Amino acid sequence: MCKNETGIIGAGTVLMPFGGVNQLTPIQAMVQKIPVEKKHTDDCSLMSYGFNPYITEKSPYHGAYLAVVESAVRYFKGK
Repeated sequence: MCKNETGIIGAGTVLMPFGGVNQLTPIQAMVQKIPVEKKHTDDCSLMSYGFNPYITEKSPYHGAYLAVVESAVRYFKGK
């Protein structure tokens, strides 16, 4: 499906669907501007994921903690 897209997903899209020098690497986070009616905004929402099944198998608490850390790292790594 991504092959058919032009890369311009919508007016609220902050990140392009592919990154890198050749624009071939899929992004691992989603960033969208928060819609406001007839006004400008610099606010946005972001979402990313992170999960390590090996750590979660040993300790569900540490797996959940590190899932949050990994998802934040994926966002900030892309900046």
